[in-house]
Amino acid sequence: MGDYSFGETIRVSKEKVTDWSYKIYKKAGMSTENAAIVAKVQTAADLRGVYSHGVQRMWSYVKKLKSGDISASAQPEIKNDAMAFVMVEANNAMGQVAANYGANVAIERARTYGASTVLVRGSNHFGASAYYAMKAVKEDMIGICYTQGGANTMAPSGGKEPLIGNNPFSYAFPAYKYPPVVLDMALSVVAAGKLDLARITGSSIPDTWALDKNGIPTTDPNEFFLLQPMCGYKGYGLSFVTSLLCAALPDCPWAREQGDLLFGAGRPMEIGHVIQVINVGALMDVEAFKKRVDKGIADMKTSQKADGVSEIMVPGEPEARKEAEQTENGIEYPVELVDQLRDFSNQMGVKIPF
Repeated sequence: MGDYSFGETIRVSKEKVTDWSYKIYKKAGMSTENAAIVAKVQTAADLRGVYSHGVQRMWSYVKKLKSGDISASAQPEIKNDAMAFVMVEANNAMGQVAANYGANVAIERARTYGASTVLVRGSNHFGASAYYAMKAVKEDMIGICYTQGGANTMAPSGGKEPLIGNNPFSYAFPAYKYPPVVLDMALSVVAAGKLDLARITGSSIPDTWALDKNGIPTTDPNEFFLLQPMCGYKGYGLSFVTSLLCAALPDCPWAREQGDLLFGAGRPMEIGHVIQVINVGALMDVEAFKKRVDKGIADMKTSQKADGVSEIMVPGEPEARKEAEQTENGIEYPVELVDQLRDFSNQMGVKIPF
């Protein structure tokens, strides 16, 4: 969350956003159940202030659905079953549908075996990674999720050819009295969706976010060609090994073979995800563990502050606060984005309620 600077905005209730999104995906040919899943995942991202994976992604998803690059009717299924280790074939379903299915399988298997790993292959961009990790938290379990990025948006360290995704991952831990600890991050400095929103709102970007076609830092989101990896070569290294986990292991295309969410018309993406779940209660008292998590959170929050710092927070805390505020007051959107959504909705033949 963060790094957004909006001018004029409007507020829309999460119920209106979810219902409208559901109708768009139904219009694009999805089933009632699957359209509801995508709408829920998408709205959850906006609700937590993760606008890079919310409704602004609809254009690219619908374009892929209408072209057939993503199957509107596909259903994921278990392909290989080794009890606590499962391979799910997504069959080119929407990434949200495939990852939601994989997370449910992972939770079920962790309940039986104590821990689980589910590979998902042949999938698509799935939105905010935290959504699937947080499903485990609701069951008092620990959730971990990795994915290939939706496109090759980064170059290997020292290069300028886009050959690797920013490959987000997330961790979610249940707490006792505090909100869950949730870390959701791409391995680039920022997600590409933040540059999209900067273009829409006419904002400049920090020169640490993106590179142009010559590999030079830029402050103009329209010149964006490559994302900069976080922590330089360390971010590249983490992204590379995440590709091995999410692509090489389940045998999905990557590097020069990988498709693209926005620009790769005419071919499925076929990307991979890995979802892991740890059933805390299989080995120890869940309440005692959650209280230990609380103790760690309290230690961080009550630690000595640097000059000019008013509060120390832990991962997931800003998003949890944003979710609570926007659940009560409505999701805040820039008017430039809303205008585009209205035009898009008219083109789809769906009445927009805001």
